[in-house]
Amino acid sequence: MNRSMKHCILVLCGVASLSTVPAAAFAGAEDGALGTATEYLASGAFLPEEAVTPEEPAADALPAQLDFWGDDPREYGDYSILSLSPMPQGRLSTKPPFIDFDRTEFGGFAGIVDFSSKFKASADFAVGLTARVPVPGLPGDFGIWADVYVGEITRKLPFFYPHQSGTWYAGTIGGDYTFTNGEIFVLRGQAGVSYTDWNGVQSLSNGIGGTVGMDFAFYWIKHYRKATVDITPQIVFSGANYYILFNVGFQVEF
Repeated sequence: MNRSMKHCILVLCGVASLSTVPAAAFAGAEDGALGTATEYLASGAFLPEEAVTPEEPAADALPAQLDFWGDDPREYGDYSILSLSPMPQGRLSTKPPFIDFDRTEFGGFAGIVDFSSKFKASADFAVGLTARVPVPGLPGDFGIWADVYVGEITRKLPFFYPHQSGTWYAGTIGGDYTFTNGEIFVLRGQAGVSYTDWNGVQSLSNGIGGTVGMDFAFYWIKHYRKATVDITPQIVFSGANYYILFNVGFQVEF
């Protein structure tokens, strides 16, 4: 028998032996598992199972709380670390202006002016306008104030003197200091320089004089500190001559 014939016989015997293997030779055949060797080989059940690594739940990778950032020493709770820009500067850190024109006060007044004996004139009236601006650039509570006003004067001179009466004009500028600023009233001291134009009234010379006074201001609107009623006595002097103003007015911060 030649070699080719032997090889064919061996192959046929091997196939026949595999087909005759009983199904009970494989565990689980009676439970509906694979019955024949051919089916067992085709299923790949004889291959080793791959190790399955359990996946970590996605929830464990996230922080349990919204404000939890782990143990990072940089403490991401500080927003300045997350921001590329510097921390914003608050208003409290802003240096105030030397003169705060945003808090300027305007007002008006009317009052009585009384002249010294050398004027030979009786008391008369005066009306005017006033303004004030605080100066936070100086230590303490200083301000700058100014008045412009007009008044009347009638001198008691012999009848042959002309222009014994008339309207006169004056202006004052100076500084003040607030001694008290409470819930009800404000007390300020004033000092300044005045110029008076007597408008050609007989024997009176225009000129500059000093001014000192006090400002008693009352908050006339409850819980509103931008409006006051002011009582302001002042004295304007030049040498031995002087006149005294006693004014009542108001001021409003705009």
